[in-house]
Amino acid sequence: MRLVPKLPHAILLHGPKGTGKLEFARSAAGVLLCNVPTMFADRQQACGKCPSCLLYAVGNHPDFFSVQPEADTVDGEDGSEGAQATADKRKKPSTQIRIGQIRDVVDNIQSGTHQGGRRVILVAPAEAMNSATANALLKTLEEPPSQTVILLVANEPERLLPTIRSRCQAIGFAEPDRRSSLTWLKEKGIQDADARLALFGGSPLAALGSVENGASPDIRTLVDRFTSAEDALSCADALGSAEPPVAVDWLQRWTTDLLLFRLSGSIRYHPGFEAALRPVAQAAPIRSMLNFLRALAEYRRIARHPVNARLYVERLALDYFECVRETHTI
Repeated sequence: MRLVPKLPHAILLHGPKGTGKLEFARSAAGVLLCNVPTMFADRQQACGKCPSCLLYAVGNHPDFFSVQPEADTVDGEDGSEGAQATADKRKKPSTQIRIGQIRDVVDNIQSGTHQGGRRVILVAPAEAMNSATANALLKTLEEPPSQTVILLVANEPERLLPTIRSRCQAIGFAEPDRRSSLTWLKEKGIQDADARLALFGGSPLAALGSVENGASPDIRTLVDRFTSAEDALSCADALGSAEPPVAVDWLQRWTTDLLLFRLSGSIRYHPGFEAALRPVAQAAPIRSMLNFLRALAEYRRIARHPVNARLYVERLALDYFECVRETHTI
């Protein structure tokens, strides 16, 4: 007998990237699908033993539908190889959720559930749907089949259609406080936890993931190269191991700290590096830093799918180099 008889048919989990939204959604899906969920410390949890839990644990539950961009599945962001990992390697994986993916799910939920309980649809990140894809999901959000719960996970909910947002109950996820994040990372054995947390904008999960996949640049090397700024290629080399989204995110935070230090003498994202960034912040024109931040906002739009990742990073580094080397005028 299920302990939660009523739930919203659609829930939007939103907040900064790396705050545990997707992990929460997957855990919630397990509870919703469980045949005999139990109570523990006033919270429900999946039993982990019933047929439904066992199917979900091995990624083979017939009433669970996970919808992600092909690029996320191929990159292993869903925690497994996934069906898309065997796709044609010659074709660049899509960073969008395609309309066909939504239509396939809609077609598969017209009949009753296989296990006799709930059906769960997980869409993440929801903002990866373009307008056509979102409209394909809209009718299901308006008139969902019985016993169906739709979980949408969004890092940037403002990019979702208003009609999508209005049909969901929203639950916000905030970044944990810095002290708790640092304690957790140190318990996980992360070296240089303070600097790494800054590199990923206060997201402990992203910071941990960067260590586990070994694909992030060293924060001290970045600061050293971007404060000396001997040449643009040197800066690009320091960013060489970073994916374009990580590179542009870090430059946005770094430039924000330069501007904050110049205007107020304080910084937000790089505690412990005040001495290093001071001469750059004092020399770079305020106008140039503001212009560079605006340019980074445009770079961010194509960060997930640049034509050439290396050229993209080199362009970022060149624009930064020009920003800090420009003649100092307000």
